[in-house]
Amino acid sequence: MFVQMKKKVRGFTLFEVLMASSLACITLACMVQFFLTQLNQYRLIAGNNQLSENVRIFSKFFEKDTHNSLEFYVFEDLDEALNFTKGTTEVTIPKTGNCVLFVTERGMVSGGRGVVYYVGDQTQVNGVTCYPFYRAIVSFTSQKKISETEEDLSKLPLGYIKSDEDSFSQQFTLLEDTGIFFHVEHKRFGRKTSADYPHVAGCRHGIYVGTTLVQPGLKGEASATPINFCFYSRNPRF
Repeated sequence: MFVQMKKKVRGFTLFEVLMASSLACITLACMVQFFLTQLNQYRLIAGNNQLSENVRIFSKFFEKDTHNSLEFYVFEDLDEALNFTKGTTEVTIPKTGNCVLFVTERGMVSGGRGVVYYVGDQTQVNGVTCYPFYRAIVSFTSQKKISETEEDLSKLPLGYIKSDEDSFSQQFTLLEDTGIFFHVEHKRFGRKTSADYPHVAGCRHGIYVGTTLVQPGLKGEASATPINFCFYSRNPRF
């Protein structure tokens, strides 16, 4: 006589299924939160690193161009610099502005070279309203004028300037002769340095730049750092 043995099969209860689902959801939520945190950290670090690199590049170029300049001029904007002709009495050169022209090689003669720093047109980068900041090499004609047009400039991007910073808005506005660049003169040997003698020998001529550089990130985020540089020309005749 054979006795048939039946094996009892037991399934999961509803409580066990709900408990396992809850643990799985909690684990998944923690993993997603960890991923988002690391992603935000990466964005922040990457933005700060890029901003630091922009500051280093800008400061090195600006220091070199100032030290090697034979002379330099500050303008309200790039259009003023491109239309400037040395020696004309119709042009009034401001002390402050958003563009600076360094004359570096051979002076303002035909074939001479210079460097111009200027602020570009307002743009949107990753949802951040800002102004691009450029450096470009220029050459001069026999009329002591820049030969390139704005479209011809081979410009090097140096970073971005945020437009809605309070300190930046005060400096960038062209009203009342304000700007990010300022032409400074250091008195030497007791000689005059007034506006009547803008290029007298015996005065150390320097250029000051003050603004806020930003690095636009994703979702409208931006890293920012203030810029305050002041360098003097090493040319003893300037």
